[in-house]
Amino acid sequence: MISKNKKSSEKTSYFAGEVDIQGNITIANMVHVEGKITGDIQLKEGAEATLILHNGAEVKGNVHATTVIISGRIEGDICAEDYLEIHSEAIIIGNISYRRLEMTDGARVEGKITCSDMDNRNSSSGGRKKASLSMQKMEPKIYSS
Repeated sequence: MISKNKKSSEKTSYFAGEVDIQGNITIANMVHVEGKITGDIQLKEGAEATLILHNGAEVKGNVHATTVIISGRIEGDICAEDYLEIHSEAIIIGNISYRRLEMTDGARVEGKITCSDMDNRNSSSGGRKKASLSMQKMEPKIYSS
């Protein structure tokens, strides 16, 4: 879970469950969404922002933030520059790019998931480095009492 610090608690925006927004949003701080947004959610240039999408909330559009925490539904691509947390209630239909990921059992993701090293975004390789995964054959363990 994300830790609260003084900076993030000073400027927080809330979009309640009754809110239905049509259009793009630019964020520069912590934003809680409980309603519906049809449009892109973009990170303000030079800012660090956290988007928290609560259970029952919906976004139809692309999301770009420093930290993204999802319990709701997103239909669109997600770019979490630092940290992405996907809860068991989450439904994501779109591609995901993240640096650090925590995903709870039961979450549903339909799309490509890519780990990116955002610290090297100005490198000659186009800014993103794909993580390599090492798969080992795992033998089942049998426990007896």
